[in-house]
Amino acid sequence: MPAFIQGFISPRPPPRNTIGTQILHAVQCYNNLDAVEILPVTYPSGIFTDVLRALGTQHSLHRLTVNSACTDDAGVSALVVINGLQNLGLVDPTRAILNILPDWLSRLSGSLMELHLKVCRLT
Repeated sequence: MPAFIQGFISPRPPPRNTIGTQILHAVQCYNNLDAVEILPVTYPSGIFTDVLRALGTQHSLHRLTVNSACTDDAGVSALVVINGLQNLGLVDPTRAILNILPDWLSRLSGSLMELHLKVCRLT
């Protein structure tokens, strides 16, 4: 059964904003995550880095879609160690992820069947 967390994330940084910790706890509680989307419009910098590290230990994860909330310098280092993906979506990718994307794709070449790059905003 799919589980969804939906709503608005406060732009306030931790420790007053605990959404990163709450999502991390949820990821650690689910043993068979198949698909994860992290696409917030507003977010404090680095709030999803620990979540991405936890997703790297999820061997059942096959589909991942993230936006620029996960592709800052800290997020990229956690993101690119995720293996075994069959479907990868990057929305509004940052220069940090685009620079390392060829290396990550070569590591995913045995499993990856779909890559989606989407630009929603031009800056």
